[in-house]
Amino acid sequence: YDLLVADNVDFKYTGHFTANLDGLPSDDDFRYHSGVSGSCIGANTNGRTNMTSGIPTWWNQARLSAARPNAVLIMLGTNDINLDDNLAGAPDRMKLLVNTILSQVGPEDPTPAIFVAQIPPNTGSTAKRQLVVDFNNALPAMISTLQEEGKDVTLVDQWSRINANTGGLMRDTLHTNAAGNDILAEQWYKALHLRFAPAGYPAWQITHFGETNALGSAPDDDPDN
Repeated sequence: YDLLVADNVDFKYTGHFTANLDGLPSDDDFRYHSGVSGSCIGANTNGRTNMTSGIPTWWNQARLSAARPNAVLIMLGTNDINLDDNLAGAPDRMKLLVNTILSQVGPEDPTPAIFVAQIPPNTGSTAKRQLVVDFNNALPAMISTLQEEGKDVTLVDQWSRINANTGGLMRDTLHTNAAGNDILAEQWYKALHLRFAPAGYPAWQITHFGETNALGSAPDDDPDN
C-alpha cells in the first residue's frame, strides 16, 4: 500500500473478506483481500482452508463480485510443505489454482495478470528448508507451461532476499517479521511495476534501483560517479 501510494498509482484492493490487522484504511477501496491464514493450495489438510475449491464462491462475493481484479497475487505453499502434503503434486495444484481463477473471468471482465510467488524459507529444520527449495525450483517450469498456453502469469522471487537473512527477517520458522514483510512488499511492488508500468526510464529505475523514487535514481543523479 505505502509503495503504491508513494508512486502515485491509482489502485484498489479486492477480495472476499475484510480482516485487517495492519492499519489499512477501512473504506472499501482498501479493506478487501483474500489473505487466508493457514491456507493450503488445493487440499483440505489438518483443518486448513483449501484455496482452490473456494475460488468459485469467493469470486462472486463482496468486492470481487463488482470489482474484477486486473492483478492477482498468490503466495501459497508454506503450509503444504510444513504439513508434508503431497509435495510432489504441489506445483500441479498451483497450476490448477491459477486455471481455476482464470475460469471465473467473464467475457466482460478484465483477464487478470497473475503473479505467483516462490515462498520464503522454512527454518524449522534442514529437511524443511530443502523442501522449500525444491518447491520453489519446480515453479518456473510450471509458470513457463502456463505462459506457453498464452496466460499472463509472472513468477515472483519471495525467497532469495529473505533466505539471505533469516535471522533478521523471520519472526518464527514460517513467518516473516515486519522487516521481512517490507521485503515481500518490495518484491510484489517491483513485479507489479515491471508488468504494468510503461517501458522506458521507470522500468530501468525499477530494474536497477528497485523503485522509481530511490535515492540516486533520478535522471541527473550519478550515484556511482
